[in-house]
Amino acid sequence: GVFAPVVTPFVGDVPDLDALTYNLTQLRKTNLKGFFALGSNGEYKSLTDEVRGDIMMARKMYRDAIDFYKPQAAKSAILANKTGIAYHQMGDLDSAKKYYERAIKIDKTYPEAFNNLGTVLYAKKSYGSAIKNYEKALALTPKAASVWSNLGTAYFARKKYKEALEE
Repeated sequence: GVFAPVVTPFVGDVPDLDALTYNLTQLRKTNLKGFFALGSNGEYKSLTDEVRGDIMMARKMYRDAIDFYKPQAAKSAILANKTGIAYHQMGDLDSAKKYYERAIKIDKTYPEAFNNLGTVLYAKKSYGSAIKNYEKALALTPKAASVWSNLGTAYFARKKYKEALEE
């Protein structure tokens, strides 16, 4: 079969992940056997490991994304969180939890990591702990609709219907 190299579209210096996703969706409709991700078309050497990981995430190649994020995840809350997201996408909740907690340890003001940790705890039916993490995220970013939604859902799961409606 035929494998095509996939060029990553950019807007300025930033990869356009929406355009990449669109391109891959269109290519999947063809008779191609597969794709070469981050091939030798010249772009590879100019991308950071974080951007390479982001591209792998857009392509749903989560293990490859982890390989790019993980080396710097001990120092970067963002990369620890992204590593957690990749594990989460693969259904490895224990590893996802570990990396979300690592992100919070690195940066206690990172609301996305608190929210993501809450989603793992919710999936594990630890609704009270999930609620605490959603509340921490909201203290840092009070206008985040997705966190409010998660909090309301967790209250509902605990049969705290009045609180769920208020949130």
